[in-house]
Amino acid sequence: MKNYLKEAGNIHLSYYLEAADSLDIKYEIIVKGLIARFEYKDKHWFIVTTVPPLVNSPGKTIALKKDLTNRILSKAGLPTPKQKTLNSVNDAVEFFKKEKNIVIKPNIGLGGKGVTILPTSHKEVESCFKFAHENSKADKDPKVIAEKYIQGENFRFLTLPKEVVGIVKRLKPYVKGDGKSC
Repeated sequence: MKNYLKEAGNIHLSYYLEAADSLDIKYEIIVKGLIARFEYKDKHWFIVTTVPPLVNSPGKTIALKKDLTNRILSKAGLPTPKQKTLNSVNDAVEFFKKEKNIVIKPNIGLGGKGVTILPTSHKEVESCFKFAHENSKADKDPKVIAEKYIQGENFRFLTLPKEVVGIVKRLKPYVKGDGKSC
């Protein structure tokens, strides 16, 4: 089986490579982990990490900002996890005390960087808050958010205006072996 993640350099771009192979679309990695060129018949396009050329600027902004995504999905009537912007470590600990099973992450970011799922103690929550803050992609005000952890499966859909062209089931992260040795 082909290792799309290794070829692409990031999980998001690897989904597009796998979809391209299944649809007989040619591709090449231009910058590993960042950009790929796709070609079909006499057309070509680029995908940068998670953003295909069909995504408009507002769509990209909404997807990048986790608090905005949550608010817009909720306003559309879709179920969303309870979420809180954390201004301090104390805010994080208080949210943890109330909700218990939580996720702490940068408000702005891609690829799961800075995300921690299910911390188990106040000390871990403090560490997770700092980790998320350090990994935020926000230039001026690196916000951190916490949300209630929702158990379930995770799917990513690749769609065109009137059809779904690919679905990828995202697996939970895990470590094989001792987590240090290859």
